[in-house]
Amino acid sequence: MPIKPLILFALLLALPGVGFGGEGGKQFDPEVFAFDWEFHRGDLPCRQVEAAAEVRWRKVQIPHDWSIESSTGGSPFFEESGDAYDTGYARAGVGWYRKAFHVPESLFVESPEPRRTGGRWLLARKWGGGSSRKICIGDHRRGSIH
Repeated sequence: MPIKPLILFALLLALPGVGFGGEGGKQFDPEVFAFDWEFHRGDLPCRQVEAAAEVRWRKVQIPHDWSIESSTGGSPFFEESGDAYDTGYARAGVGWYRKAFHVPESLFVESPEPRRTGGRWLLARKWGGGSSRKICIGDHRRGSIH
């Protein structure tokens, strides 16, 4: 293999570990941000999303696909699934994720399309439709920790 393609290949392998520039020269590392998330399966009123004592939250690392987890220890796939064919016979429903982190004045969150409802909740606010989109949350901060 010629040296130039080999160097390019090595650089491409290293890219996922590169941080993104942030406020004041701070670096954002998406791999570090994937840790220390909490998850709750089922729907919650927004006030309970923030209240730690009222709801059972469990630690997860993202990406995390709760629809293929089995709550009974058996297979997560079953023909009686409410959405059956649409979800590959996996469990469908609502799940909540939360994480505490510092929010700089300028921050964008890019979110893929949710499976069915087209809804994303961030900072206790619903953020629109069902396509992949970038959300600016810098103006919606409620202090520096969320």
